[in-house]
Amino acid sequence: MPRNFLKKILPEKHKLQKHKSLQCFGKLLQLYYLWHLNRKSVATGVATGIFWAFMPIPLQMVPATLCAIIFRGNLLVTLVCVWITNPITIPPIFYFTYRLGQLILGRKVVHHQNVPDLLWFIDKAHDIWWPLLVGSLTTGLVFSALGYFVVSQLWRFHIRRSWQQKNIGYRIRGYSAKQTKKK
Repeated sequence: MPRNFLKKILPEKHKLQKHKSLQCFGKLLQLYYLWHLNRKSVATGVATGIFWAFMPIPLQMVPATLCAIIFRGNLLVTLVCVWITNPITIPPIFYFTYRLGQLILGRKVVHHQNVPDLLWFIDKAHDIWWPLLVGSLTTGLVFSALGYFVVSQLWRFHIRRSWQQKNIGYRIRGYSAKQTKKK
């Protein structure tokens, strides 16, 4: 992946370090490896962010930051990926994970004739929570592993292609890769 492209789309480091929900990490946010843009740190950041994006908990950024610190992932990439679930995408994503959890557990779907309200959710929480959690964990693990693999392979493909283009340029000018190494 081109580092320049990632540097353009990712938020700035100093703004993220001052974010109020991440203040509990204090000086840990200054660890050098949280800001590196290499294949492993970006792929780990994508995997961590995607996993926590699928978890049905508030403040997903906090455990995602903790995992980025532990697993040495890029913090900026992690937090961008956490925002896969946002106020617009949460309902369809969590409905999908709920249905997947129902399928895995072999349970019936809980229906309601009218628009569900807060009391209905409180009353049915014991029926909804377990399938939602199982579906979210399954989806988070599958998509985070897939994200890690895809980012790693795309990064490797980009590096191979740039090296091949560099070698083609040398051949066009009459140089070979071996001649340039001897100089």
